[in-house]
Amino acid sequence: MNISCFLNSSLKSTFKGALILSTGAFSFTSYGKVINATSLSQSSVQTAINSASPGDTIQLPAESSSWSGQLSITKKDLTIQGKGIGSTIISAGNKSIYLSGESANGLRITGIEFRNGNQVIYSAGSGSPRQAIKNLRIDHCKLQGNYIFIETTGAATGVFDHNTFLDSYAARLYGSNDPVARPPYPLGTSDALFFEDNTISVTSGGNPPHWIASNSHSKYVVRYNTFDYKKSLWDIIDAHGACEVKGRGSATWEIYNNKIGLVPTISRVIHLRGGQGVVFNNTFTGYNPSKAITITDYAVCNGPCTQSCTSYPCPDMINHAYFWNNRIGTTPVNPVNNCSNYIKLDRDYFNSEMPDYKPYTYPHPLTQPEEDFKTETINEISHSGFSLSASMLRGSASISLQMSEQAPVKVTVYSANGILVKELANQVKSAGTHSFSWDAADNPSGIYIIKASVGEAQKSFKLFR
Repeated sequence: MNISCFLNSSLKSTFKGALILSTGAFSFTSYGKVINATSLSQSSVQTAINSASPGDTIQLPAESSSWSGQLSITKKDLTIQGKGIGSTIISAGNKSIYLSGESANGLRITGIEFRNGNQVIYSAGSGSPRQAIKNLRIDHCKLQGNYIFIETTGAATGVFDHNTFLDSYAARLYGSNDPVARPPYPLGTSDALFFEDNTISVTSGGNPPHWIASNSHSKYVVRYNTFDYKKSLWDIIDAHGACEVKGRGSATWEIYNNKIGLVPTISRVIHLRGGQGVVFNNTFTGYNPSKAITITDYAVCNGPCTQSCTSYPCPDMINHAYFWNNRIGTTPVNPVNNCSNYIKLDRDYFNSEMPDYKPYTYPHPLTQPEEDFKTETINEISHSGFSLSASMLRGSASISLQMSEQAPVKVTVYSANGILVKELANQVKSAGTHSFSWDAADNPSGIYIIKASVGEAQKSFKLFR
């Protein structure tokens, strides 16, 4: 009997693992083990994290819990996974999740609802220039009523995707504070913190000062998000210059393909006081074009300022900045220059497309499968006339079996800890082609193993969604 299996995925969820051929008892090769936290208390989750190895998943239960201390994460490449919005609910405190330096590279947090925290995730920088977490992914979470959800104090990379923000200040970014680096900087790279495919709402009762604020040579990308703002204290998407902080101003920002719905009373929307970047293909509704995009430098205009500037160029002022194809309805929106005696059109900024600019890969690679998995053969019992193939597409697994003669067939789906999730087939099948499917989208995020057997031979593959 010869079984061949191929897994190809275009699913936006992340899959990690290996494909296994085995005989006899059920077996599989694990990318990492699943550790079930005994409860949602902060101490129980910390105990689970302390016992984890790189690549492991910490599975949180469907509970509600209030956290007042700090959860410390020092292991690399962990997944902290809840049971989904409305099921795993954490009422956060101050710096509820503490990440030290680059020690938690590859961290993923998914399927959790966070409420009413301040600096819920704090990524502390270390070294010079300061470095913070790399390849962070926060996805499919609800973030409600948080003053600041994440604060970084060093250069951070990763992606926030498919989250729901309600009355929340998403991010305050302090970057590397690199004392040497000077513009122009490369754009369209992975060297930034990305915010994409999120839904952001602020109700009449909410009043967050920003959605994003950046300082200290930080770099961010805001793209393909949908905003619905009924109220805002200050500007929604912000980039500070060197004026307001000790050290560097913002380094880069890339803001594009966002849908931004507002009420006319919003003070400002995109307010850039320093740095370089691109703003394009954004659509605004319900707003005054004169306030949609504004640029300035508080070191020269519109102070107050901790450090003034009297020469050109000012440190980290608006530079190499390009704006194009931003609209309110059919009305083009160009930036309003509130420091026109100093920041000059066609010298420091341009109302045209940036030459040779290419956006970074979308969707972000961290949201995609790591690879197209191929068969990893451990053992094989040959028998001509049988072949098995499997594919994963948009949350559904399809298994196709071709048989030249009658044989017993069993196709089953298991959780990572061996619990049967679904039996797709368990009967004798005649010669011919047989197809089976499993809708993974109806199941919680997690690790699953699909095992298919024909006679005594079997093929198993592992999915992490």
